[in-house]
Amino acid sequence: MKNKIVFIINSLDPIAGAEKMFKTVISNLTGYYDIHVIVFKQIKEIYIKEITFINLDLKWSSPFCKIKNIFILRNKIKEISPNNMISFIEKTNIMALLATLNCNCKKIVFEVTDPRREHLNKLFSFLYYKLYKIADIVLVNNKYVIDYLNTRDIVNTIYMPTPMLKPSIQDEVKKIESENYWLFLGRHHPVKGIERLVEAYSIANRENNLNSKLLIVGKEDPQASIRKMVNDLNLTEKVMLINEVQYHEVYLYIKNSKALVLSSYFEGEPNVIIESMILSKPVIVFKNVISLENDFDNIHSVLDIQELSNFLVKYDSKDFKFKEDDIEKLELFSLKNVVNVWRKVIDQ
Repeated sequence: MKNKIVFIINSLDPIAGAEKMFKTVISNLTGYYDIHVIVFKQIKEIYIKEITFINLDLKWSSPFCKIKNIFILRNKIKEISPNNMISFIEKTNIMALLATLNCNCKKIVFEVTDPRREHLNKLFSFLYYKLYKIADIVLVNNKYVIDYLNTRDIVNTIYMPTPMLKPSIQDEVKKIESENYWLFLGRHHPVKGIERLVEAYSIANRENNLNSKLLIVGKEDPQASIRKMVNDLNLTEKVMLINEVQYHEVYLYIKNSKALVLSSYFEGEPNVIIESMILSKPVIVFKNVISLENDFDNIHSVLDIQELSNFLVKYDSKDFKFKEDDIEKLELFSLKNVVNVWRKVIDQ
């Protein structure tokens, strides 16, 4: 009889990186385990052979609803009676750990966000650090986060690389010549720090009239006000905002760019970093955000907005030289390797 696993996740958004990673992992574990997936939000058009999907469609309108949801989840997990419970991302992890307090199963949580930031909700922060200590394993895809959790006495941590496919990416884009733009990829959310990227670009352009444009690709959030910022800085001719693209088009934007620029305050291990290096494109990040900066020569880190501005000026009219030695290191993120790591975690 196969080991039974229940995976728990809030949604299966086809655009979000964590959800794409989740679907990649579970679809490659089906031959080894009896897999059930509990989703809190409505599932739309998803089917993976040999996986049982359970849509709870939970309501969150009041504190009472949130408490009720924990019991709904607990009852569903009890009904499935898994050997392993694996949940994804902080709020879902908290619910899953509360729902399995008296469950005789291995409890694994996967954290892709960064607990180093200040949590506004003190109760949530309290539960986070208390409950993560009782999890059997905390999987993390950012070594900086592992170091931080260890300082909070959460030592049951394991580094889990982000799985990356290498299908026809090269074939699809190999004939495309690079254009003269810097690229940001990601949703418009305060944690993504897009405003400091735009500010750095504005400073560089004001002082040097840049030849390179800035392309911001991702779902816009009206509260982020990035479009207003671009208008106020009179950058509408040089900073282009593209609301959403199909997933396969992401590769085209990456290959066409000078480099990927990520301005996040906090991150896990973004898919786009690995995708960029597969396509021989460098990445620029802010220092001490993404631990991969210590492992790859093609990830360049800057300290602040001014240093980023200087970087944009320095490379405005010349290309980066991609260091090919990093290509071999990317095998760490191969689907075969990541699936093997997952199996070791589940079977140990």
